[in-house]
Amino acid sequence: MCCCRNVTDEALADLARIPSLAHITLKGSLATNDGLQLLRALPRLTHLDLSMCDGSEADSLDAAATAAVLGRLSNMQRLELSVPEGMHMI
Repeated sequence: MCCCRNVTDEALADLARIPSLAHITLKGSLATNDGLQLLRALPRLTHLDLSMCDGSEADSLDAAATAAVLGRLSNMQRLELSVPEGMHMI
């Protein structure tokens, strides 16, 4: 069962205002690539769980764009990703 279905890009904007955050679990959230870009403001972010995230229906996570955003998180030590059931990696 996903635990963060109510977390959207608006919530990520709030989280991005807390520079001391080091670990964030967004498992199953509705975050999109636009929201993930906001996490670049977190200099201490070392652990991020994006497993089972498929974004909102209108703007789901795109693998290439997500990789580009996450590649800019220089302190990342652990990143958790998985594909939601019924989706296929291309």
